[in-house]
Order: sequence, then structure tokens, then C-alpha cells
Amino acid sequence: FLFVLGDHMGLTDDEEKIIEAHDHEIVSVGPLSLHADHCIVLLHNEMDRQDAFNTSNK
Repeated sequence: FLFVLGDHMGLTDDEEKIIEAHDHEIVSVGPLSLHADHCIVLLHNEMDRQDAFNTSNK
């Protein structure tokens, strides 16, 4: 996994081109602005939940 966190200024055109050159999925952690460290906690939680689900269904 690779997660790119943005800020209020967004990505530069060059940064967007680099990301667009790779197969990716755009996701959002919600409609409100959050601190980057909070976003990382939410991403870890979601990965843990998916891993637990995949492990229990084997």
C-alpha cells in the first residue's frame, strides 16, 4: 500500500503526474479536514479490520 496525504494546498502538477502514472485508487477518510496523524490512525484501523476479516474467512 501507498498512501499520499495532502494538505490545504493540494499536490503540485508534477506530483499529480507521478501519482497518475501508477495504478491507484483514490479514497477519502471523510468530508472534514483532519490532522495527518489522525488520518494514519484511521488507515491503520481499516487495514487491521480488513486483515481480520480476511483471516477469519480462510
